[in-house]
Amino acid sequence: MKINLEKRVFIGIPIGHKIKSILPFLKSTVHCSRDVIIWIPPDNIHLTLCFLGNISDQDIPNIIQTLENCITFKYFKIKIESTGVFPSPNIPKILWIGIGKGVDDLNTLQLYIEKTVRKFKEINCKEKFVPHITIARIR
Repeated sequence: MKINLEKRVFIGIPIGHKIKSILPFLKSTVHCSRDVIIWIPPDNIHLTLCFLGNISDQDIPNIIQTLENCITFKYFKIKIESTGVFPSPNIPKILWIGIGKGVDDLNTLQLYIEKTVRKFKEINCKEKFVPHITIARIR
């Protein structure tokens, strides 16, 4: 009997050391107890390009191969420009840093990835892509 395991999968870009270096400063400017704000560990911080949902373990190698065959981006630079919260300032759940320079390249890459992996996605929703880096979750 073969067991089909699933993983919650997303496609993202790890952040570089320059962005990681400002995280302690950002953290020091927010005065909340640990019961209210949960900081994302620096090694887990990334820029999500596409959320796939629950994906079969068997499909993951196919997704990786599909993306490796299709993506031609070598690199591009981004610049952080702002901070904010989702879903709204009245009901903050996510604290994020926003992207300024490089946002056009990110949007192009995200749209391409979205089209490439559409057949693997659990749910195809029409949410507008908002380039950001989640740095904390708020209870």
